Amino acid sequence: MAAELHKLLNDQLDSNERIHWTGQPIPERHYADSAKSCYGFGAVWCILVSFFTVVSMIGRNWFFVVFMIPFWAIGIYILWAPSKARRRASRTLYAITDRRALILIHGRNLEIRSFFLDKLDGYEVQASADGTGNLILRYDIFEDSEGQNRRASGFFGVPNIREPESILRDLRSRALNGEEL
Repeated sequence: MAAELHKLLNDQLDSNERIHWTGQPIPERHYADSAKSCYGFGAVWCILVSFFTVVSMIGRNWFFVVFMIPFWAIGIYILWAPSKARRRASRTLYAITDRRALILIHGRNLEIRSFFLDKLDGYEVQASADGTGNLILRYDIFEDSEGQNRRASGFFGVPNIREPESILRDLRSRALNGEEL
């Protein structure tokens, strides 16, 4: 998969654009936080659905048994979500070129996000003690039923996060100063 992702990356570059860094998220880090809550909540959900389904079957309330089918589907989806996130992480490639930071996600379709270095307002680094971390390039503001929220965009679950941060800092500084890259 990595070779295929690198080929897709090369297809996206301009003729004189050079790659300075590439990396992939560590799948376990990319989805670890959501996995714990999904497995915990999903297990409780499925236990409750099982209980109500069994009680309905004992009471021969077949309407309620059929009514529980969507709730089973929801529980299975909740339990399946972390493996979906893990698979997505294994199909993700991060890159920093002399012009932009790129995120490529190869799923059913190819999803590409570009962050031009001279247009970045700044960035945020979230590092763990073991050196892995996140490089947040932008926060997107959106509204939902809970009001205004923000969603981070960037490189998540990256090993040795200080390396891409250093490269990005240097290239961004040079781009903002109008230096040749």
